[in-house]
Amino acid sequence: MEIIKEIFLKLIKFITERYAGNYIQTIPNDLTGQGSPLDSMKQIYNDWGANWDKVNIMGIRNDTNPGEWNDFILVNIGNKIWKYEATVDPSKHYTDKPMNRDGAAHLCLGAHNKIWIIGKHRGKYTALVQQGNKVKIWRDKNKNFLDDDNIIEIGFFGINMHHGYSTRGRVGVHGAGCQVIRSKREFEDFIRNIKKTKVKKLSYLLIPIQNCPNALRNMDFGLWRDLKNVA
Repeated sequence: MEIIKEIFLKLIKFITERYAGNYIQTIPNDLTGQGSPLDSMKQIYNDWGANWDKVNIMGIRNDTNPGEWNDFILVNIGNKIWKYEATVDPSKHYTDKPMNRDGAAHLCLGAHNKIWIIGKHRGKYTALVQQGNKVKIWRDKNKNFLDDDNIIEIGFFGINMHHGYSTRGRVGVHGAGCQVIRSKREFEDFIRNIKKTKVKKLSYLLIPIQNCPNALRNMDFGLWRDLKNVA
C-alpha cells in the first residue's frame, strides 16, 4: 500500500507541474509581508492610476536578457490570478530587422485604456487585437533595447496580445512589438476565460519588474486562488 501511495503522490506532482496553467493552488494570505497577491495587484493599479475592472491584465517587463521569455503577464478575473511566461518587447530578430525603419515598437510603460477587443491575430487565430483604442509606443532605432532614441508615437500599431510557441529560451520571431504569452495551450485557456466574462474592450497595464512586489514575483506560473478574497 505504501508503494501505491508513493506512486500516486508522484503522479499527482507530475500532473500539477506538467499542466501548471490548469490547476488551482491555495496560497497564504501573506506571502512576503506585503499583503496577498490580489491585494498587491490592486495596489499597483492604484499607484499607476489604472482603472480596476472586471478583467485586469498586467504585463511585467524584465530588462535583463532581452530577446528571451523573461517577462510575465498576470490576468485577474474575480478572485483569481493567472500568471503566464511571456515577452512584452520585440525579439532580437525584429529588433535587428524592424518592420519600421525608425525601429521596433515597444509599448510604453503605464496604463493603456480599453485598447483590445477579441478578434483574429493577422486573420489567423483568436487573440486580443488593438482595435479598441490608441497606444503609446517608443521605437528602438539604435537597436539596443533601450528607450534612448526619443522616438515616441501614439496610434494604432497592431499591438496585439497573442501566443508564441512552447519552446523556452530565445523568443525567435514570435514578437515584433506585441504582448506574447509563450504557451499556445495556456493562451487558448486565457482566451476562453476572457470570453466567459463577456467584456467587450480590455485594458492593459505595463510596469517594470522593479515595481513588482514579491507577492507577485514569487507566484508560480499557473492559476491561483486568493483565500483572502473568497466569498
